[in-house]
Amino acid sequence: MTFRRVAFGFVALLALVPPVLAQDVDVTTQPWSDPTIETFDHNTPPGDLAAGEDADATPFASVTGAAFGGVAAGGKFTVNAVGAVTTSGHTRIRQPDNASDTLKGHEQGHDDLNKNEYDGRAAGKVKDALRGFNGQMFMGEGATEAARNADATAKAQQERDRRLARAQDAILDQMGTLGTKYDTLTAHNTSPTVDTAKGKQDALAERDRAPRAGEQGNLPDSSKPLAGINALTPVVYDLSHDRISLSGSPLLDVASDPTDTILGRGAVQVKPFVFIGPQENGTMHLSDTSLQIVDIPSGDLLMNAFVYELAYTPSSLPGFAGTIQGFLDIPPAFAGGIQNTIGSNFLDGMQALSAAGTPTNFWFFTTDALFDAQGNVIVDPDGTTAALRLGQPVPEPSSLLLLGSGLLGLAGWRRRRMSSTA
Repeated sequence: MTFRRVAFGFVALLALVPPVLAQDVDVTTQPWSDPTIETFDHNTPPGDLAAGEDADATPFASVTGAAFGGVAAGGKFTVNAVGAVTTSGHTRIRQPDNASDTLKGHEQGHDDLNKNEYDGRAAGKVKDALRGFNGQMFMGEGATEAARNADATAKAQQERDRRLARAQDAILDQMGTLGTKYDTLTAHNTSPTVDTAKGKQDALAERDRAPRAGEQGNLPDSSKPLAGINALTPVVYDLSHDRISLSGSPLLDVASDPTDTILGRGAVQVKPFVFIGPQENGTMHLSDTSLQIVDIPSGDLLMNAFVYELAYTPSSLPGFAGTIQGFLDIPPAFAGGIQNTIGSNFLDGMQALSAAGTPTNFWFFTTDALFDAQGNVIVDPDGTTAALRLGQPVPEPSSLLLLGSGLLGLAGWRRRRMSSTA
């Protein structure tokens, strides 16, 4: 299949990276431009306007530059210099010709949030995406040394372009996640209690509660509200877009309350997220995303949450090679973060934690490693499998003493599964 061809092609050209990652690139962040406003006849709205929406605000971003130099010899190309990167962006607002001031203000709120995300975080994503490119060595293919040198140089350019693309995708994805949170809080400009100003304030405040990616270092506490998926679920790494996705909508099959009504009926859906690059702290930075739990029998949306500051690290849990962890942000009850139509103790507990301002987290424990220490993708072309947890974190290493039967049972189950299939 196509994914397999792409993946093996990437393995064939995998670049060598020195043990110490190179210095950050310089990033010139151009000012976020004023929004472009397009007005349409309210009787004939654009055909691609989302159902139920009267207007929309779409961010656009550009990440360019990173001209590089290097040495091509012996069928190899080694990068030895990387130039500055320039970012720019704006929001396109589309609104009807009869738009009220309230609607116009709501769409402007999206632009304000896009600018906030861009001003504070875009440069860091670019640096993470390019970190380690300076110093990479690319192996060429061809019948002659000249042909191999040219092929190696072309591969370096492809890698540079790929890194710029994932930085741009991550910037836009995070703007989209923040905008979706804003729409959730304001009920798409229809909330009687949360207006534009409060929606922006709360969206930013809740995003900023998350510890920086890779600085969480927590494991789930099974003595608190906890649910997850023990049945190892396929996780796919799409090399063509550098996105990680959970295959399908697996059902929750484990909880701190073994009689919880959510077991066997709550399906988890995680929006694919972007691999940005290695951070200075040694973890792999991943983009924000969203998570939903849907009740399969009724189709009800049980949880509508957001995951901020995702990072990948080696796993401290026996039987698993890697951990993807992020801050799980559950909107307040009035915004529909949790709608417990099935009487789940887990959902009640998570809503109580959210209301109390207690941090909650998301974890993938991956069977195989996804990246090496330099940020090279090393996962098998067919992906890997993972167990999932949602719950309250406790810090390592003391967490290992507090996990109880829930997570330790997962590790033991994993070892038994390996033994039975060996």
